[in-house]
Amino acid sequence: MILSGRLSAKLAVLCMALSAVAVVTVVTTPSAHAADPVAINIVDVAGNLQLTQKAFEAFKAKYPQLVSSITFTNAPAPQLPGKIKAMQAAAPGLKVTLLSIEVRKPDELDAAFAAITAQRADAFVVLTDPITFRNRGQIIEFAARNRLPAMYEVREFVNDGGLMSYGPSLVAMIRRVPVFIDKIAKGAKPAEIPVEQPTQFELAINEKTAKAIGLTIPQSILVRADTLVR
Repeated sequence: MILSGRLSAKLAVLCMALSAVAVVTVVTTPSAHAADPVAINIVDVAGNLQLTQKAFEAFKAKYPQLVSSITFTNAPAPQLPGKIKAMQAAAPGLKVTLLSIEVRKPDELDAAFAAITAQRADAFVVLTDPITFRNRGQIIEFAARNRLPAMYEVREFVNDGGLMSYGPSLVAMIRRVPVFIDKIAKGAKPAEIPVEQPTQFELAINEKTAKAIGLTIPQSILVRADTLVR
């Protein structure tokens, strides 16, 4: 989250709380007078805009003296290039041939599926961004239809029928929200609060999906899972 200019205590708390939950970037544009409302541009880089948009719109309707306008836009997740580079570096040592397929909008998913099929991929990994998160049902259905093992980053995919995921615990991140709210309530400036990296990661496995595609997951992996969907 990026905050610039002035924010009322109410607006600062809302921005911090929602960005901690939804991982959005918030930029405020101050007007000429300190008493004037601010304009907010919210850039969604995590695919959770649908979870926060109504809350911000409700806040604007309730406090028009604080917020003059809100715009919502989507953006590619900035962390993806680094993740892809790390995977490409690790692939040779694992004796894996890695094919990177970029999807910039939903209507490119079918082309991505066709490329995976044409390359006779043995499995695929889905990196989380607004496109993949919002269209996870379509991705999960493709994997099931083609009996392909797929790895995801967040547990929501596994809850919806995806095979397995490993990544930061969203629950643990949400539990940190009150800490940020408390700091703001005590006078801390949102823009100066250090960004925290996730410290708790979770492995989720859907045993029903594994059985459906004919995959046997070793017991040594199952016992490490934080969540098992049976």
